[in-house]
Amino acid sequence: MTRNDVSPSAPSPTLPDRCDLLVVGLGPLGAHTLREAALRGLDVVGVEQQARIGHEEGAAGGHTRIFRLAYKEGPAYVPALRESLDVWRDLAARAAKAPHGDAEPLLHPGGVLTVGAPDHPDLRATVEAARGLVDLEVVPAAEVARRWPQHLLRPGDAGLYDPAGLVLRPPAAVRATVAAGRAAGATVLTGTRVTELRQEGAGVRVVLDGGASVLAGGVVVAGGAWTSRLLPCFAAEVELRRAVSHWFRPLEETGEFGPDRFPVGFRRSGGDDEFSYFPAVDARGVKVNLHVRKQVVTAPERHALSIPDALSDRVAASVRRTLRGLETRWHERAAYVESYTPDLRCVLGPAPELPGCWILAGGSGQAFKMAPALGRAAVDRLTGTAAPGAAPVVTRAPGRPPTT
Repeated sequence: MTRNDVSPSAPSPTLPDRCDLLVVGLGPLGAHTLREAALRGLDVVGVEQQARIGHEEGAAGGHTRIFRLAYKEGPAYVPALRESLDVWRDLAARAAKAPHGDAEPLLHPGGVLTVGAPDHPDLRATVEAARGLVDLEVVPAAEVARRWPQHLLRPGDAGLYDPAGLVLRPPAAVRATVAAGRAAGATVLTGTRVTELRQEGAGVRVVLDGGASVLAGGVVVAGGAWTSRLLPCFAAEVELRRAVSHWFRPLEETGEFGPDRFPVGFRRSGGDDEFSYFPAVDARGVKVNLHVRKQVVTAPERHALSIPDALSDRVAASVRRTLRGLETRWHERAAYVESYTPDLRCVLGPAPELPGCWILAGGSGQAFKMAPALGRAAVDRLTGTAAPGAAPVVTRAPGRPPTT
């Protein structure tokens, strides 16, 4: 069997006949499930259909993601966010010390800045969710203009600054997580597709392309938008949507848009001036994601996605209205497929159609930042044990109605 591992120079792993746990999909959720299981001493196998770990084909595409503790979705998420932040920081520290470390940093500190009218529902919800739990700074307009002059402000604008926030780099984050799992004893197969799951005795027979198979005591399917191809019941849980990112280069290479001077964040000014923005962490420049209703799609493959020029024109017009110092036309754009549950909660629980098989998927962008806590929770529930000091996580079991 010739399979690629996480590193091109790593030897091809030997596929065991049996394992305690097999994880399908090694994006953020699957990677953290793999790592957690391996750290607990389970014999765990991870299978990724793409050739490389930390690829751009799934919902974690786009090179950067926001992490924040001041979370407008509610205070119930904060404990899992804190737990996840500890893991992300630990992984970043370990990756930085590795003898053959990743050329791409795992994270960039600098806080999260939201700019907009204080009576905007999102700003009010963020303040309420953070009350008594998160250090959140309300910044008057004059102070925003002094500290972050890249923003063009409107009358009545203010800022909300979450100093614990940061930028996560999905490719590096996933690579570091899988590497930690491998170091703890996990077997990792890449460029390998799972073609069938079927119950066999007290376990699950996992069949791979080419006909090889493994008998697993349990299976976690963390395949994102691909999950329903193995477990059709998941299709009723989510809606697949196209997410689009645009990148704009700074007019001058002064470092003004670097993560230490231009915090990641949100603009909340109504209409098309509702977007997330990301500092320039590489040559692509500043990333902008317009927050409009995302197009529903029917398949997870990104090569089938198109980006209308009219949408890109709207993004460019918003950048001109709200940010100074950037080129007025985007120079790069990309689309990805995300899976949305109606209440944005990640689905975690046994698959109704196949005993011994669990689903860990969905949740859109919420899932990435909390992936360490979600992966830990999956192993907790599968094994019937709880890690010391584990935080509660907000999820929804398959087949359960969404929370309103």
